[in-house]
Amino acid sequence: MFTKIFKSDYIFQLIFILIVSIVLLVYKLSIETPATEYLQSPLSYFLNSVISSGSVFIIILNYTLLVLQALIFKRVLSSNDLTAKTNLLSSFLYIIFVPCFVNFHIIQPILICNLILIVVLQIIIPIYSKAESYENVFNTGALLAIASLTYIPSTLFLIFIFLAFLVYSLFKWREWLICIIGFITPYILYFGLVFLTDDLQSEINKYSAFFNSIHLKVIIFDTKQLVFIIAIGLLFIISLFYTFNKLSEKSIYYRKKTNVIFMFFLCSLSTFIFPSDIIISHIAIVLIPVIFFLNTYISQIKNLYISESLYLIIISVVIYNLL
Repeated sequence: MFTKIFKSDYIFQLIFILIVSIVLLVYKLSIETPATEYLQSPLSYFLNSVISSGSVFIIILNYTLLVLQALIFKRVLSSNDLTAKTNLLSSFLYIIFVPCFVNFHIIQPILICNLILIVVLQIIIPIYSKAESYENVFNTGALLAIASLTYIPSTLFLIFIFLAFLVYSLFKWREWLICIIGFITPYILYFGLVFLTDDLQSEINKYSAFFNSIHLKVIIFDTKQLVFIIAIGLLFIISLFYTFNKLSEKSIYYRKKTNVIFMFFLCSLSTFIFPSDIIISHIAIVLIPVIFFLNTYISQIKNLYISESLYLIIISVVIYNLL
């Protein structure tokens, strides 16, 4: 059934995904979830101070962001020839996976951060084919700074940009320097603003305390989350091996783009060294590259029984996690 859905007309797939997202939204509206506000980053603190958590508006806003990200992510993959233009499987997986770990009853910095990171992917993946990329490089640095002002652990994705440069063999010092300048610029503007409001020392102390507290933290998952991580983790490992095993049959450009997304995966794992009040929700960042590899593997399975079995496993794990 699901195999036919994601090989059917684009509009039908889109309608199906919107129905699924509405069902999830209604379900989330019907339950109450204990919420921990994230106040460590400046923009998150500001948003929490002007919008009350737990309201219907927040849940609807978060789900709107979720659907928007899912569609943009699909666009990133299809526009870079990493998936078929008529295949919305990546959007579907994103919409059903993220709610398993993200609390939609609060101002959710992870969703804002993910939106920015997906846009960064859209800018950085095709940069290999562009002769002059200074503007794009500056934009990626600036966007990552804004993401870190929303959710501090995303700061480490600046390393991802440099790893992407290495994959694409961009060794000119200008790209590296421009990226750093782009990253610094929003912080100059922000600290200039807090200086004018006499809060500069206070903000410096907050950042200093945060970075001084970096350590590896044991993450405690409940049974449902563990089932999800084990099941989807095993499928991800299979997908990863399958994708890299088939890379030799692909073009050099496709191989480089795939390697860039794998660098994104490594960076998303490395950010777990940052302490966070919403560390469980942080898994939503890791799901971005995981979904790419799952999408690549599942979309190329020819055997109907195998593909339907995988869909059944995925849907069962998600339903078990959400209920």
